[in-house]
This record gives sequence, C-alpha cells and structure tokens, in this order.
Amino acid sequence: MSRSVFDGVTPPRRRTDLLEDGVTAGRLRGPGWQRTSHGFYVPAGVDRRGPLQRVAQASRRLPAGGAVGGWAAARTLGVRAFDGLATDGRTPIDVPLCIGAEHQIRSVPGIRVWADSLPSDDVVEVDGVPVTTPERTCLDGMRRASGPVEAVVFADLMFHAGLVTVERMRDYVGRHRGWRGHSSGPAGAAARRPPVPQCLGDPNPDGVDSRRGPPEPHVQPAGAPSIAGP
Repeated sequence: MSRSVFDGVTPPRRRTDLLEDGVTAGRLRGPGWQRTSHGFYVPAGVDRRGPLQRVAQASRRLPAGGAVGGWAAARTLGVRAFDGLATDGRTPIDVPLCIGAEHQIRSVPGIRVWADSLPSDDVVEVDGVPVTTPERTCLDGMRRASGPVEAVVFADLMFHAGLVTVERMRDYVGRHRGWRGHSSGPAGAAARRPPVPQCLGDPNPDGVDSRRGPPEPHVQPAGAPSIAGP
C-alpha cells in the first residue's frame, strides 16, 4: 500500500461529527482539544506547527472548487524545501487558499485567501486535499514573489523537483497574460530565463563562467529554507 503525503498528520474533525461520537461540547472547550478553525478540532497533543499539518487544517476552510496554493501546494506536491517558515526559520507563513472569484471568504490568522480566477483544470487532488496544479502553483509563486530573484528561486525549486519544465511554464504563463504580476513583474522575469544553475546541480556552482558571468545569488523564497545549505 502506497504511503500518503499526509502520513503522520492528524486531520481536523468536524464538531458535529465529534458530538455524534460522544465528545461533549464541554470536553471540546476543555484542555483535551484544540480548535483549528471554526467548527474543526484536533486532540490537544497534536503538534499543529508542521507544514503538512497546517495544510490539512487550512484545507478544511476551502469552498467547493477551491484549492490550497503557493508554498503549501508545492509542499503537498512533494517539494520538501518549502517548510512554510519565513527567512528567520521560525515565523510561520500563512497557508494560501485559492478560492476563485465567486466566493467570499476572509483571510484569518494563519490563512491567506487568494481570490483570483481558479479554473477547474488548475486544480488536482493529492490524498483527498485539492491543491493547485504544478504550473499554477509555480506561476502563483512567481507572480506573488517580492521580486524577480525570489520569483526565480521559487520556480527553480519547482523545476528541480521535476514538477514543471521551462517549456511548460512559458506556455502556461503565455496563456495567462493580463494576470496580476505577469510579464512586467517577477513572473515574467522568471519565465523568460531558465532555472538558477546552482539549484540544478551546476558542477561549478561557485565559479565564474566567462560566458554567463558570476553565479546567481541564493535567495530564499517565502516558505522555503535557504537553498545554499548549512
């Protein structure tokens, strides 16, 4: 039997289901349970800080047709470099939820709502959790980056994991002209060039090649640890 991406994760349970199973409302308010979001709970002993645990918790707020996006989608798709922490290695970054333009859901602490258009073919399901496709995840990560270098690094991690290719991303970006942060922003800059060489196993990552100049700086994207190593 194949392993689930969410092995070791405790999925939040709906309050009504817990009540039906005999857990009283008083016990849910007590020290034995933690509320993860409105109407959902996990036992008090569950560590809620892990990236996939946070994905499982946040996904319970998704409306029909919505999907987990950004760094959280990339992690669910298998890119372990995205740990959901800021550059200090301690501060959690909000889990992005892509809900489409027709839903009205507010961002809450720990969850960032993205209300861009979300066609059904931009969504896949991973072990029961809807996430954005690799191409959509990569584009969102690039166009919502703080600058071109961070956008390239986000894309590079996706390329390095084998989830997308330069050709597929150029085609996908080309079919989404006019979106926020497209050709004039970080996404366009990232789509116009291949991944950062160091992240793809450059045999001379610290050297200077006269044909391409100095190596690219290692910059940490939101939700990913330093790719330069310890």
